[in-house]
Amino acid sequence: MRGHRLQDTYGASKRGRTLPPYGGGRGGGCCSEICKGRDQGPDGPFLRTDGGGGWDGMRLDKRGYVPYSGPRLSILKRDLTYLFLEVKNMLLKKRSIVVLVFILFLMSFPVITSLTIGEFMFAGMKQEEVNQAILSQYVEFSFIILFLGLVLSAITVAPRISEEVKGGPLPLILSRPITRDEYFLLKFSSSFLYMFTLICVPPLLSVLLFMGSLPPSVHFSALYVLSRVLAIYLIYAFFLTALGLFSSSLMGSPTSASLFTFFLPWITEFVGGILRATLDLPQKYTLISLISGTLLRSSSGFVENLKGSSLTLWHQALALAILLPVLMLFTAYTVVKERQEV
Repeated sequence: MRGHRLQDTYGASKRGRTLPPYGGGRGGGCCSEICKGRDQGPDGPFLRTDGGGGWDGMRLDKRGYVPYSGPRLSILKRDLTYLFLEVKNMLLKKRSIVVLVFILFLMSFPVITSLTIGEFMFAGMKQEEVNQAILSQYVEFSFIILFLGLVLSAITVAPRISEEVKGGPLPLILSRPITRDEYFLLKFSSSFLYMFTLICVPPLLSVLLFMGSLPPSVHFSALYVLSRVLAIYLIYAFFLTALGLFSSSLMGSPTSASLFTFFLPWITEFVGGILRATLDLPQKYTLISLISGTLLRSSSGFVENLKGSSLTLWHQALALAILLPVLMLFTAYTVVKERQEV
């Protein structure tokens, strides 16, 4: 597998020259967070470029790439190790633990309610009434959880690329046999797993406990309704990951990326409201307001989108909520590919 074109910390390609010792150049040393406390050489936990001979004296090939002759399994192992370390470092941060505990605390209220009055509350109710009663147990705290997810994306996902570009680790990371494609894919995968864990896992645990307290006659109905609630959380995690990486790739400052990530959904909601009021259009015909209303509004928006009578609106919102993050990811990927600093 051909590695990525090597560049020094000044951005100049080392085409046809002998590489300096690893950590040379401006600043020196390995400043990537994934290398802290580990071997500072290129033969670290996930890379072995020349059979263990070290980085000194290695020459590039005629195309300016690092020669790599290792097996494909070692490449996969390197990428998985990178992914594991990224997710672990993000989840072990204090703010991540605090938010996770807070979300679990919020999601425990529906479980406590169901354990106390659930069996009596659903007795003799019709199927549609059961669906709405189950849904109301979970959408009450949806806005708080989604707001916390937006804050998490702004303070953890948004600075991920911009801080490495500004701080200097990115040229060192890409000076290893790792392509920009792999770098961006691993950043997205680790960020999405992080957001999925904090947003989707607490509701999933709550759903499992909640299902055990319901009468057997409404198990299928509860599973159907709650699966759609979890689908919204999953789409929202995907949206927040794409939004954070999009901001991080465009902004040169981590602070600017965080502020852009946090305020952009609120600005789109405000603009969508003005367009809807000015043009006298229903909400479903306003693209910006539809996306923001589906992903950011309070529990009433979830109830309306989950009702069978608004199935068309639900499908429209679902398609737009997936299409917009895909476009943001494509833009972020293009910017990372063309960025001169890397």
